[in-house]
Amino acid sequence: MPPDFRIRRCGMGATLQKAGLWKRFAAFLLDFILLSVLSVGVGSLVSVVVGYDALYDEMTGYYTKYSEEYGLPENLHDIAESQYEEFSDELKEKYDAATKALSEDPGANKCWTSIINSTLLIISIGLFVSVLVLEFAVPLLFGNGQTVGKKIFSLGVIFPNGVKVTTAALFVRSILGKYTLELMVPALVLILIYFGGIGVLGFAVLGLILLLEGVLIVATKNNSMIHDLISYTAVADMTTQRVFRNEDELIAYVKALELDRAKTASDRYNG
Repeated sequence: MPPDFRIRRCGMGATLQKAGLWKRFAAFLLDFILLSVLSVGVGSLVSVVVGYDALYDEMTGYYTKYSEEYGLPENLHDIAESQYEEFSDELKEKYDAATKALSEDPGANKCWTSIINSTLLIISIGLFVSVLVLEFAVPLLFGNGQTVGKKIFSLGVIFPNGVKVTTAALFVRSILGKYTLELMVPALVLILIYFGGIGVLGFAVLGLILLLEGVLIVATKNNSMIHDLISYTAVADMTTQRVFRNEDELIAYVKALELDRAKTASDRYNG
């Protein structure tokens, strides 16, 4: 059931002190920089383990082999489309023959596949470790779902009813929301674009993802992004937000307020 089910059933509610968009953007920017640095560091270690540089050098060797064999003025890998258009008909024929021979080379195909798989592995592990540390472990350590950026700018992640976010919800928010949907899906699209798997379609997908995030921030009640929607969380300004440890504490607090209001109204009536 939703975290505030019993509150709704009782006709009660709690005020969410929504964080300002500029403070959220500042916190996001700092967290993004930290995540990028850690991702690059972890990715570099993974690239050493999988031998990415050796694979790249091997692939470069194939490019050089067919470039020299077919008498091309430059390495196949370095010839841009604009340069190709300036080639003479003879050079174009040589280039086409060289690329065809390269594409039919079993060793080159195997090396190319290994490079694509290694790139995906490097990026996925780098992002996963970074999100796991900075978006899940650190918020658990700081409490109230606070990343480094949110801690500095006095923001936090809680349930919309003011109850402290649970470990399970934080895991869904960071791993399923941020890592899987908001980072790995775009990363996979970019990899496919880079390696020539998709073209305009890839940019269209990226544009739709950005558009969806923008619409959600503007249109949703709590200015939620995808990761907040799927985890039923919200970003609050912790300088003014009251956080309850659990729903029982919230219900007791709201009932106490109701009793106090009823008593005040009764005293005024009797007076």
